[in-house]
Amino acid sequence: LQQLLGADKTLVVLPTSGDVPRIQADPARVEQVLINLVANARDATDTGGRVTIGLERVDALAGDETTTADMGFRLPQGTYVRLSVSDTGHGMSPVTLARVFDPFFTTKPVGEGTGLGLSMVYGTVKQHGGYVGARSVEGEGTTMELYWPAAAGDTSAARRGESAGGLGSSGGRGRVVLVADDERLVRALAVRTLEEEGYTVHAAEDGAAALALIEEEQIVPDLVVTDVIMPGRNGRQLHDAIVARWPGLPVLFISGHAGEDAVLQRLVPRGAPFLQKPFGTEALARTVAELLSAARAGAPRRPSPGPAPALPPSAP
Repeated sequence: LQQLLGADKTLVVLPTSGDVPRIQADPARVEQVLINLVANARDATDTGGRVTIGLERVDALAGDETTTADMGFRLPQGTYVRLSVSDTGHGMSPVTLARVFDPFFTTKPVGEGTGLGLSMVYGTVKQHGGYVGARSVEGEGTTMELYWPAAAGDTSAARRGESAGGLGSSGGRGRVVLVADDERLVRALAVRTLEEEGYTVHAAEDGAAALALIEEEQIVPDLVVTDVIMPGRNGRQLHDAIVARWPGLPVLFISGHAGEDAVLQRLVPRGAPFLQKPFGTEALARTVAELLSAARAGAPRRPSPGPAPALPPSAP
């Protein structure tokens, strides 16, 4: 995280008391949450700024709304772990603060942000049964507060050892997955998730780079995961080139756009597997496993390496 911030900013991790309980969560997704929060804090903070991470126990009592009332939600009675990430940056206006977790909302210039970082944070915490809020004052910085419900008790070692997709660490052994996504953080999360499932994973930043891997490094994929909209060559073009050579090879499309979006309806083949961002590691691992299982049931011919097919012309 310090490397992510850069040498011109300071990372402070506050000491944690011994009464902070455990939570039951996917470690890879919690790490991705931290990366997204620190990256946003970095972008909002000038040289010499500071980003502080804190972790503490919060006990919410029935009828007590003071802890989070100013952030627009009330914590149900129970014990939580509050993860806070604060910065000394520019802060936000009330109008911006009200939309901070909206998908695709960004204050960054065109081409410099997707607006998906904080919506992915929100989605991850909500999927774990938690709550998310933000406090900010223009010119004084921002604090993001994440409330994770405490685990009812320590889980067993076997339970903690389960992988996101329920396959175990060797569930994907011997299978090769090719991931193409121009968003670095999403690409890294997908690679890490699938590698933890035992797959051999190759990553590319767009369709052209993915096909170059196949041609130049003789990659033989069992499945392809591709973003729909990428610069230069999109996911549909990659899909068409792949299946032209290897009919029946499963291709999983991923996108931050909703499935009913008109753009997606044009770029994603009807009935093609689709996973909407932000997705969790469990969903990705499970979907990949299901697609490979279905392909295996259909007894597809395993592809052989060779020259990659030419990409069709770029879409307008």
